[in-house]
Amino acid sequence: MKFSRETEDILLKSGWFAERNEDISDYIEYYIENNFKFNDTVLDFLKQFANIRVLQPMSTNPKVNVDFYINPTECYYNHEYDERAGEYLVPIGLASCDHMDLLMSHLGIIYTGYAEELFRYGNDYISAVENLCQYQFGTKIPYVFSEEDELYQEYYEDDKD
Repeated sequence: MKFSRETEDILLKSGWFAERNEDISDYIEYYIENNFKFNDTVLDFLKQFANIRVLQPMSTNPKVNVDFYINPTECYYNHEYDERAGEYLVPIGLASCDHMDLLMSHLGIIYTGYAEELFRYGNDYISAVENLCQYQFGTKIPYVFSEEDELYQEYYEDDKD
């Protein structure tokens, strides 16, 4: 696992360390009780980052905080994100003042979701944590409307006149 020096410093100040191996039995129980499909990639990530809360002023703009919290039980989960991401996602925590869900694929890719918005943060959890710590925006996953969709009807209702 290799983070930039700046990201590693942020994580260390937040209680993380390289050989961290937290007891995640409560999270496993939560996943089972709520019928979430999880794998070793998700569990390995949680062992390293469970209950880590990063809250630090951004280096380029001290008025803006970098923040995320790794705790799957705090996350609201929208199953529509799976279809948009093209893969099954598992809740892992919160970001952006607890307004965005943190979700992980079985491949270790981390996404953030808020209402209809979905963003992908890197190709693995190392790059995702790096991007989150450095306040880099993820790649927006477009929302594809269908004519039956309530949002489609709401947004395009005026166009039918």
